[in-house]
Amino acid sequence: MADKATVFALAAMLAAHVACGATAENGITAHRGDSMNFPQNTLRAFSAANKVGADWIETDVHLTKDGKLVLSHNATTGEYCSQNKVIKECTYAELAQLDMAEKFRARRKLTLEQCPKETIPLLEEALDLILAEKGARLSIQPKCDCVDQVMALVRQKGALKWVGFNDGNAKWMSRVKELEPSVPVFWDRFKNMDVDKDIAFAKQHGFETLVLFLKEVTPERVQKLKAAGFKVGAWTVNAPAEMRRFLDMGLDRLYTDDPATFKKIKAEKSAKVFVENLRRVADSGRFVYSWTHPWLETDPAFRAADGDGWRAKEPGEFKFSSRFNDLTGEEPVMYFTDLRFVAGSYLGEAQYAKNRASLKAMIRKAWHDYHAVPVFSWHVENPYVPNGWKDPKHGEATYRYRYSSKDYPQENRYVIRQILERTGGPCGFGRCSSCDASAPVSTNANPRAWYDARLAEIASFLLELKGTDGKRIPAVVRLFHECEDDWQWWGLGSVSVKDYVELFRYTATRLRELAGGDNLLFAYSPDRYWWRMGAEGDGDAHSFMGRYPGDGFVDIIGYDDYQIGTGTNMQITVKRQESAVEKMRQITAEARRRGKVCGLFESGAIGAALPDYYDWLYKAVTADGVGFSFVNMWGGYEIPRSPEGKECLKRFLAKPEVVTFRDGIDLASPVKPGEASVKK
Repeated sequence: MADKATVFALAAMLAAHVACGATAENGITAHRGDSMNFPQNTLRAFSAANKVGADWIETDVHLTKDGKLVLSHNATTGEYCSQNKVIKECTYAELAQLDMAEKFRARRKLTLEQCPKETIPLLEEALDLILAEKGARLSIQPKCDCVDQVMALVRQKGALKWVGFNDGNAKWMSRVKELEPSVPVFWDRFKNMDVDKDIAFAKQHGFETLVLFLKEVTPERVQKLKAAGFKVGAWTVNAPAEMRRFLDMGLDRLYTDDPATFKKIKAEKSAKVFVENLRRVADSGRFVYSWTHPWLETDPAFRAADGDGWRAKEPGEFKFSSRFNDLTGEEPVMYFTDLRFVAGSYLGEAQYAKNRASLKAMIRKAWHDYHAVPVFSWHVENPYVPNGWKDPKHGEATYRYRYSSKDYPQENRYVIRQILERTGGPCGFGRCSSCDASAPVSTNANPRAWYDARLAEIASFLLELKGTDGKRIPAVVRLFHECEDDWQWWGLGSVSVKDYVELFRYTATRLRELAGGDNLLFAYSPDRYWWRMGAEGDGDAHSFMGRYPGDGFVDIIGYDDYQIGTGTNMQITVKRQESAVEKMRQITAEARRRGKVCGLFESGAIGAALPDYYDWLYKAVTADGVGFSFVNMWGGYEIPRSPEGKECLKRFLAKPEVVTFRDGIDLASPVKPGEASVKK
């Protein structure tokens, strides 16, 4: 018989080393505990799953003849021991005589010492263990009509915040929500599920997550469920290849008998590690300092001729140099660049080939030298931009070609709607003024065909971003930023809120499918021209959340603000500072509520002329209630012009809250137990 006192003693020791509160959600549900390595539905299996780091442990509950709640998947005991008893026909005392580890021990050829006898656990004992360890929460699957009895015991134990329920029985799961709406439900779905009916029923009854039988998981179903606002899981997934495939599809949770392997695979997904480390930075009261275009993305020194094409040079074949490093001695651990260098039609294929080689080399070297993570904006060109078009102020800024541009064809004002509906006419014919006029020009049938070709180019490029060890480099893609402005073709006057959200979701889903979701994150960042936080799905074009695509499509949120520390007099400067701090506080609160990280995606004194800009920035980001993980300076705005401004920048970088490469940080590597992610 298992020594339950020993199990609980170990639990108490573990609890002493675990931070207060449950394990942070990581999508690992240990199916019947760590049942790959221990007899299923036993306290040892549960404690082992907790040590592995699962955030939920799934178990099954039956009622005995004398009304005791016991843990077993099957209604009979024959799968676990040589005596095949019907649980509901036995008293607990009778069942307690059985060895529930007997057949596990035999299959593994273990001795009794290696695998001690296990009695069938009471649900009460499992709850005691969960409350003692304060790690994983317990997901309870009723195998009979016992929801009321289970909930009564949970309340008696004061364990409401430590449990959830899972099953496919709609009546029983609805009863859970009737008794306690705050308790999460993971609704199991089986073969031949009707997604539309399931969505309607789950919304009606307040279920949070739908868990699909693994053979029923498809990208279309996952996308549809996420678009409806649900988290999506799959059961029971034990093959590593399946784990990786479902993670790439964007599933939030997997039920597995092997939580250790799944955790290891998730740890390989360095993009998620990057987010968690950004969270730790903010939790420590610090923030990462980033800047855009730290090196020239199209630098010929980064590429070499290779037959008729170009290759990216290896990290050891060239050196980085920059004005910023010359001035400050600093290098980044995250930085911003742009996908417009590698995806499009306007620059001509010859130039894109050069750009891809140079940018690939730059990213690989930044990863090799600093483990720096790239954040991609995408100033995507309008597919209808004509030859040699120039914006009056910004030159060949093809993303500014829109309905208000001179001679713009108004029938093509709503390009995003055309992409979504596969309408519109031939496009992709425009070329830059410096393009080779003799080069062949190919067009696309409509904006959707053009756009899909661009997504394929981006995916191909992202798949090539690997370190010298052959592992993927994590990346963040910031889609359709400053969307409440009206200066680009995805802005206020060119797209409805609904169409903006749909294109964002389509783009994120497609890139995950083409490039794999394991090393890819997505960011949402309007400009500062929103007047209220609003709510997701409210359709408000002037709220921060009005265009929010949903938690399933966004990993990082934030905004852009170029008015920090600016103004023609102190009254205006202070007013703008107060506005910035208030917006940062609101975004911080929303990010925490959703389990996201947040930051300032673009800033910098206009023209980098203000000598005390960095003093104002520091005060804003360190204000009470602000928990930004990073601030990013736009290229050309990071270095002040005046000697006073440069000294102000140096003082800023020396602040203990400001994190750069020199501080010994690695945002992309898992933190080992007892080791801080930020060293200052």
